[in-house]
Amino acid sequence: MRPEVNVSASSGYSVFVSAKRWSLVLLAGLLSTACATTQVVREAQRPQTARDYLPLRANAAWSYDARDQSRAGVTTLVTLRVERQDGDTFVVNQGGRTTSIYSYAQGGVLRNAETILADPIVRGTSWEGNDGDTYTIREVGLRRQTPAGTFANVIEVVRSGRANFIERSWYAPGVGMIESLSPVVIDHEIHEFRLLLRGYTLDGEL
Repeated sequence: MRPEVNVSASSGYSVFVSAKRWSLVLLAGLLSTACATTQVVREAQRPQTARDYLPLRANAAWSYDARDQSRAGVTTLVTLRVERQDGDTFVVNQGGRTTSIYSYAQGGVLRNAETILADPIVRGTSWEGNDGDTYTIREVGLRRQTPAGTFANVIEVVRSGRANFIERSWYAPGVGMIESLSPVVIDHEIHEFRLLLRGYTLDGEL
């Protein structure tokens, strides 16, 4: 848009002053934009933590399509909801049947007193679970697609234990777990279940 200037024939000076004022306003705007851009960059560079990848608060909820990989076409709905919050401790209900206690601790996120996600969020971070299982952040910076959408900066966490037990989980920042692949024993047979995020809310509205 062109600057609006005074083109009065009685004074060429008025044209100069108006144009000069426009230049000053434009310069101030550019400086303001530059400052705002610098601030955004600084925020983006803040190291993300385990809390960022598993945001918990009262009434937050997640719904998943649970698929038995060994039984094609069979899909059930699994829901998680934070029923209650007491500081950094959260009571999470799964499908109205079971309850787990999650908590934020220094350097990680715990479920039933076991660390399920630990800092720093970088490839290779590893820690031991309560039963001797090993958790490892295998990959970072992934993109994963689920029924809830496509997510960036995803991390993959692998839990490995005895008898070739392997569980894989994927977390997205500001969302939580978006996908998992877990072995489940049903009638003495091992079934592999995949959970895919269908929807989520951090304010109680799914």
